[in-house]
Amino acid sequence: MPFRKISLMLALAFVFGALAAACGGGAEDAGEEGEAAGGGDLTIGYIEWDENVAVSNLMKILLEEDLGYDNAELQLADVGPLFQGVADGSIDAFHDVWLPGTHEEYWSEYQDQVVDLGVWYEGEADLGIAVPEYAEAQSIEDLAGSDEFNNQIVGIEPGSGIMSTVADDAIPTYGLDDYDLVDSSTPAMLAEVESATQNEEPIAFTAWRPHWMFTAYEIRYLEDPEGAMGGAEELS
Repeated sequence: MPFRKISLMLALAFVFGALAAACGGGAEDAGEEGEAAGGGDLTIGYIEWDENVAVSNLMKILLEEDLGYDNAELQLADVGPLFQGVADGSIDAFHDVWLPGTHEEYWSEYQDQVVDLGVWYEGEADLGIAVPEYAEAQSIEDLAGSDEFNNQIVGIEPGSGIMSTVADDAIPTYGLDDYDLVDSSTPAMLAEVESATQNEEPIAFTAWRPHWMFTAYEIRYLEDPEGAMGGAEELS
């Protein structure tokens, strides 16, 4: 059957063979339809977060080789357009939704137009502002009045939920109005982290787990005593 709209949230059952869909309907329609018949084309939207790149490519292989779809195209976009695309049917799936905090704004806007199939990652998922292990600062509150990081936090794509969290919550909570949150991209931010840590230079940057950066570099989250960066999240 043709796919008009499938879940923003893909459960592990999807990964191992069950693809639910809504043909112009809502969550109830998706649940009643059951497994997909296979065949045809699908578009999987993804953001440039590494866990999403990995799971999207895995999904492409499973859809084409195990579930019988002719083509599962991967389409890179920012978070906002991906939510919009799934809602209007131009994108069939996006499965790196961070809730309840990071993507709350987008979920609130589009939740009645998409289908929720559940969580695919139940480990430790969270956001923070990170620094190298050798940095003097221990807490986000230590940034206020400090020139250790040149009043700069290196960020990623401007439409990302973590950027909104830092700008709307962390900066005002900790009185960091004199800090610049620098728009960038995930690869560019990681390149700056690599360069800084190799040269033992100070850098404060947006970070999230799960991500390989925490094993590749000696970095840590700054403590967040006010909880401005939110708590544990689920990936769907």
